[in-house]
Amino acid sequence: MQHHTLRPLLGQILSKSNNDQQALAKTYASSISMVVPRRLLVLIALLLAAFTTIVHADDGAQSANIATVTSESMTDGSDTLRTNNEQSLTTPTQPTTAVSGDAIQQFVAGDFSQRQAMLSAWPGSVESLDNLVELIANDELYQGNRGQTYLLNAEDQLFTYPDKTETSDWPSDLSQVTLTNTLRSALIFGQAKVKLESDKPAQRLQAVEILADNIDQVDPAIITAAAANEDNANVQKALTALQARIDFKNGDLPTQIEAVNLLADSDNPQVLVDLESALASDNLDPTLEAALSDARDSVARRIEISTWTGHIFTGMSTASILLLAALGLDYFWFAWRD
Repeated sequence: MQHHTLRPLLGQILSKSNNDQQALAKTYASSISMVVPRRLLVLIALLLAAFTTIVHADDGAQSANIATVTSESMTDGSDTLRTNNEQSLTTPTQPTTAVSGDAIQQFVAGDFSQRQAMLSAWPGSVESLDNLVELIANDELYQGNRGQTYLLNAEDQLFTYPDKTETSDWPSDLSQVTLTNTLRSALIFGQAKVKLESDKPAQRLQAVEILADNIDQVDPAIITAAAANEDNANVQKALTALQARIDFKNGDLPTQIEAVNLLADSDNPQVLVDLESALASDNLDPTLEAALSDARDSVARRIEISTWTGHIFTGMSTASILLLAALGLDYFWFAWRD
């Protein structure tokens, strides 16, 4: 009697591909069907059916894994596209790289959300933020195709940054750094915030001027908080005047009258413009109109005195000014004695 074993048969089947496995199995089954007992044929058929099921299950699992990876890739692509669309509002899409360099370089290389976050909490110095504002205002800040920072002046001279060395090696793609309205507003108030937190009164005065130039967008809570912590008389006076201007625009009649009386001590030309504009309004309350008229005359006189004082002392040294002051004191001293 001829003997058969399943090991060579299964070994040859397993070494083939899926389609070849099935074809080879059928060939073997037909070749031995004449000599193998019926029970053995049934056993072979059952084993082949089980093996085919396992192979198909493995193929299904592999297909599921491929589908999962493809789905994740499509999701990542969608998120990247959304980020690129936001970034395209300001600068062309750049390859994703680690952000390095000083604060201005980080700002240039950042996307929309990164720039907005930087302006709300500027990581650099007050001077670097002032430099950023100036470069953007002068249309001089540019970005290279790999995220590098460049400066381009009105004479089309290109400079590397931060060393500010002129270069003739122009990048293949050079784009100007421009801001959306949202980022421009964030830049203005970010600069004011940094200056208000400075330990130098001159910087805090500049912050008040920035806020005054954007009075319609100022949150009164900012002025209140700054005034509560201010210990410099000049800065405190500027904050009081700014608060009075806001109160006059938004307050009720008693608040407006009180604000106008405070503004009478100002020598700010913009305050004079505001007062004259208010006096030109129709149907003014008589009390408010009188207060506006008095305040306008007072501010006009103060501006005139300030202007003449500036003309008188322009070009004079500090020593000369002190000498004039001393002569004035001597004059009044002798006049008093006589």
